[in-house]
Amino acid sequence: MFTSTVFILLGAIIFIGFLGTKFFEKTRVSELLILMILGFLIGPVFNIVDQSTLVQFVPLFAGLALIILLFDGGLNLNFQKVFYELAPASIFTILVFALSVLGVGAVMHFLVGWDWLISFMFAAVVGGTSSPIVFSLVASVKAREEVKTMLQLESALTDALTIVAAIAFAQIIVSNSFDAGSAIGAVAGGFSIAFVIGLIVGAVWVNFLKGFTGKFDYMLTLAAALVLYGAVEFIKGNGGIAVLTFGIVLGNAKQLVRMVTKKVDDKVELPVEFKSFQNEISFFVRTFFFVYIGVLISLQLLTLQTIAIGIGATIVALAARFIIVKILSYDKKPESGLITTMMPRGLAAAVMSSLPAAYGIAAPGFTELVMLVIIGSNVISSFGVFKASEQIISAKPTVVKVTKK
Repeated sequence: MFTSTVFILLGAIIFIGFLGTKFFEKTRVSELLILMILGFLIGPVFNIVDQSTLVQFVPLFAGLALIILLFDGGLNLNFQKVFYELAPASIFTILVFALSVLGVGAVMHFLVGWDWLISFMFAAVVGGTSSPIVFSLVASVKAREEVKTMLQLESALTDALTIVAAIAFAQIIVSNSFDAGSAIGAVAGGFSIAFVIGLIVGAVWVNFLKGFTGKFDYMLTLAAALVLYGAVEFIKGNGGIAVLTFGIVLGNAKQLVRMVTKKVDDKVELPVEFKSFQNEISFFVRTFFFVYIGVLISLQLLTLQTIAIGIGATIVALAARFIIVKILSYDKKPESGLITTMMPRGLAAAVMSSLPAAYGIAAPGFTELVMLVIIGSNVISSFGVFKASEQIISAKPTVVKVTKK
């Protein structure tokens, strides 16, 4: 009986995920919220799924979703656009993250009454966008590729910033000491190591696939991405950046080879079937990823006080993005609304919400408030995608056809 229920539930989730994508195509309302609500219903509301059992798998599932969706994003990113957008994306990311940490930290200090360091630790945990969610959302928005690329790069960069900054604040609280130089060096080193290794492994794998004549080329490539992520994380690099770079190299192999030599073998380009199967896998992971976030929501956090504080923190994070968009003149772009509202928090924040417990720091309500910011930020992002689609369409010049008499 239990097994039958599980299979019915799995099949139903996939069907709902498919219908959600069609709903998005028709209405521009993201399926993300539908899937999160579904997760909330089958988890904490009706207890069809045991929430306490799934919580222990958060790091594993977060890592798997990150690998699959970053690899998918890398395959679909244009190398030239990444090259040109990396610098502006880095500036935008650092400014938004810093202002968000300052603003949200102040809100938590004055509204919750936490110590400044604990408040900033919380702000760092919810300070970055979720790369799996951002990659999923922007893929279906009719915006210019350079804007999509910038938002995708921002989400990939903030995954590392969130983890390093949050742990740094936790260490300061526990030990009353912190070496800023070492922390900055660790971030820069982790990014550099990840980029170089991802580049090398990508180049080697392109040559491997060029001479590979057997079946299961996709599954072997996915296995390589899993090993790459684990190996880079093991040596204290950023596994997400490594997988993203790996995907970019594979997705732009023909273009990259042409930069080195004029003679290009068509075999270096991935077959259509490869990307088609990747799309299927990404859909599967993305669907269960959003449902999983919904399952993690706790009914205990639904009090008027915590909801008000969560809303306040989310609005301040949105205001931080709005201010930086203004400062950097992104408000002059047709996609300004999309850039401002693309702020979804995800499993990275959910995983880091356990920091106080891990370090023995007294911060009552920390996890619950993190989850509320995750919910609020995803609501804003989904609404932003809907409004941004209308804004982008209305900004396009109307072509008037002149008929000859």
